[in-house]
Formats: sequence, structure tokens, C-alpha cells
Amino acid sequence: APHVEFLVAPDRAVVVTFYDAELRPVAPAGQVVTAVAEAPAGRADLAFAAKDGALVSSARLPEGDGYRVVLQVRDSAQARPKNYRIEFRAEICGECRRAEYACVCAGH
Repeated sequence: APHVEFLVAPDRAVVVTFYDAELRPVAPAGQVVTAVAEAPAGRADLAFAAKDGALVSSARLPEGDGYRVVLQVRDSAQARPKNYRIEFRAEICGECRRAEYACVCAGH
């Protein structure tokens, strides 16, 4: 803990939520988050600010899908970064009904 959740909102803003060991949401407390979308149209850097108990990107993900998003999370400004690579695919999985980037089906 804390666990990190990456979610793309309907308006394509990225929402990062933190959870404790019991998987209860916890408000951000000094974490620093950045993201880079490596879209076909070009690279987009996303910064985050606290909003409603999570960190929300000030910019939106570029249009389209099928590209990588690299999320960097630091527990504090001085901490070593933890990098997460997400293959962003917006289409909905027919089995679990989640966006493909968040699919939990076997084999994904």
C-alpha cells in the first residue's frame, strides 16, 4: 500500500486514486504523479492536481487509442519514481465490459 488506480474519465482526463491495504480510498498526501501519452499524433505530457480525493490530469489524453501511457508515481517529491506502462485501448471488452486498458479477463 498504497495501491494506485489509473482511470480514464469519459472526458479523457486521467484520474489517479490511491487505496490503502484494505482497498479503501485515501486522499493524496504528497504524492507526485506525471504521465506521458505516446500517441500516434505525438507525445503529450500530463500534470496532475488534487480533486475530490484523487489526482486528476489538467490535460486530456490525445484522441484515438492503441498507444502507451507511462505513469510515474512518486510517494514524495524526493522519492524514487515507480513507473507503470499502460497500453491504452478505449474499446470495451465483450466479456468483462471494461475498457480494454482495464480488462481483467484471462489472457489480457
